[in-house]
Amino acid sequence: MKRVCITGGPCVGKTTIINKLHRRGYRIIREAATDIIKKGEIHPVTHMKDFQKEIFLLQFAREKVAEYSNWEDNLVICDRGLYDSLAYNDYYKTPYPNYLLHIETRYSIVFLLEPLDIWVEDGIRYEHDKDFSKALTPLLYKAYTEQGSKVVTVPPVSVSERLNLIEGYLNEARNCRI
Repeated sequence: MKRVCITGGPCVGKTTIINKLHRRGYRIIREAATDIIKKGEIHPVTHMKDFQKEIFLLQFAREKVAEYSNWEDNLVICDRGLYDSLAYNDYYKTPYPNYLLHIETRYSIVFLLEPLDIWVEDGIRYEHDKDFSKALTPLLYKAYTEQGSKVVTVPPVSVSERLNLIEGYLNEARNCRI
């Protein structure tokens, strides 16, 4: 199975891109953090370590299910990936937990969405401004490149331009060039 990751800070357009790709027939794995926040059991700020661990475990489980699914198309797109936790630990200046140090998951390609000039409150996120996304972007780049992933930076252009860029790479991935 080829895993592709679309990542970036909060409110950079990941969900918009993921939803459009899903409507175009791509298999996707939804973002784990949103589901954990909606459950309301762990606060992302006051219990950051537990929150990050829950995100990791749910994302890991979702990716494993996809790995063992018998899909005709072996390409799956993840809304965020396992290495996002490394970037968040770097941002909050906390040491990496052991479970993050032994991941063997590889992403064929990672699309890092650069922050937009707008910020939309979605009622879910605990971050409240685009400065957080701007600070997180280089940390995400570092996290994925250090794990050996090819990272493609997606500029803050229109949704259709972003989709065209991403789908060009996805077509290459389907044809085994990535």
